Amino acid sequence: MKFSIIIPVYNSQINYLSECLISIQNQTYKDFELIFINDGFLSNEMNEYIHTITDINIKLINNPSNIGLGPSRNIGIKHASGEYIVFCDDDDFLVSNALEVMEYYLQQFPNLNLLSFNCLWSINNKIVKPVNTKDGWNAYELTNVNKNHNIFKKSPTSWSNCYQREFLIKNNIFYLDSRLYGEDLYFHILVFSKAKSIYVIDEPLYVYRRDNVNSLSNTHDIKDKTIGLLHYATEAFQAIKKDESLVSNHYAIFFKFLWENYIAKDNLGDELKKQKEYPMIHEKYQKMYEWLKQNNY
Repeated sequence: MKFSIIIPVYNSQINYLSECLISIQNQTYKDFELIFINDGFLSNEMNEYIHTITDINIKLINNPSNIGLGPSRNIGIKHASGEYIVFCDDDDFLVSNALEVMEYYLQQFPNLNLLSFNCLWSINNKIVKPVNTKDGWNAYELTNVNKNHNIFKKSPTSWSNCYQREFLIKNNIFYLDSRLYGEDLYFHILVFSKAKSIYVIDEPLYVYRRDNVNSLSNTHDIKDKTIGLLHYATEAFQAIKKDESLVSNHYAIFFKFLWENYIAKDNLGDELKKQKEYPMIHEKYQKMYEWLKQNNY
């Protein structure tokens, strides 16, 4: 099997979720499975609808309780049978030829660890122009990721990539078990630190719904988001620092930028510093920054 599409679901609006599932049913490339993870809530109506889908291979996994997006994706990775893994959020959807385009490039560049692509936005049920994933880069192959700083510009979203399952399992790359905002960042840093072969294309294969007021990105304020991103950045750094060869210059630049512009200069604001997680994250980040300086990054 070529692809496993992983969709964790929690408290999704039925109209969004049905549009998501229809986009998967309508894929022009058919060698895939859908891993549908019920993370603690699935309406009877939606459950009945899923059981009427007979034209695609579905694995339905029911979590005993709500465990969160990252841990649910981990379950999907462990149950996946496909060579490559695609993540889709339950309120977004794929363009109809998404898997076909992915398969084309995977045939052109065998054994890629990662294929990265662009997206479209859905706003008020209208599809608008693509977000430029690569800031104007041309499509290119990275055979030595840690020496190419262009990849530093890549947005850390899991749904804009297609991952080689064997690569994830072999390198023990999974999401942290955390409820803080920004779980993609930790996963993203590990992937891009350890990947040996990446191909980036500008074609939009994913549709990101910008106007869902119940989405995670719209239900967290800036303080929650900043605390979460700092947490995942420090945890990712600790994970890759175990193998110092993975601490590449562009990730050192990224970590130091966060320190110098957000923490050391007190740009986070007094309200953020009142967050219960802040002291622990601040201490970890300071130690990380000092380590980078001592090692001439």
